Amino acid sequence: MPPWSPVLPAGDAPIYERLVELLRADIASGRLAAGARLPPQRDLAHRLGLGLGTVTRAYVEAEKAGLVEAHVGRGSFVRGGAAARPRLPRTTA
Repeated sequence: MPPWSPVLPAGDAPIYERLVELLRADIASGRLAAGARLPPQRDLAHRLGLGLGTVTRAYVEAEKAGLVEAHVGRGSFVRGGAAARPRLPRTTA
C-alpha cells in the first residue's frame, strides 16, 4: 500500500484541522486500515508543501482524538476497533 498522501481541500479551517478531518474520513472509508503506518511527519510535510509544525500539530490532534497512536522511534499508526472511536473529554462531578 502506498504511503498516505491526502489532498487538502480549500477551506476556512486551519490546515492542521483539515488534515485531521481527512485522516478521520480516510479511516472511516477504509482507505486507511487499523494498524496502517502513517508517513513520518517530515515526509508528509514535504510531500504536501506544508511546514513541519503544521503536520506535527495534526498528528498530535489526531492522537488526542483517538484516531492514531504514536510510538517514539517507530512512527504513528492508525488505531483500530474501539480505540479508533473519538475520545470524550473527561468530566469531573
